[in-house]
Amino acid sequence: MARRTKDSDHRGIRERIADISQALDIPSDALTGGSRIELLGNRALTVESHKGILEYNDDCIRLSGGNVVIVVRGKNLNLKNLTAEYAEITGFIVGIDFTA
Repeated sequence: MARRTKDSDHRGIRERIADISQALDIPSDALTGGSRIELLGNRALTVESHKGILEYNDDCIRLSGGNVVIVVRGKNLNLKNLTAEYAEITGFIVGIDFTA
């Protein structure tokens, strides 16, 4: 009988989540609480399900997305609307990066 390990349990869960998300035709992050990001041109960006602000200035806004950090770079960046789960960033957006 094969012995189960914690890593194999996590792989099994990830595979099941991938199967379910594919069957429902939705991104797997939607099932695991990942952040949803919407960019409107280069002037507005919304982030749903963020976990908090890590850095905020005119040129860079860093938000925690749980297991990823969302880095928005630009000029005259502003947090127009901010709630515990939702952030709306305006300004001249020149780049978005994701770091672990």
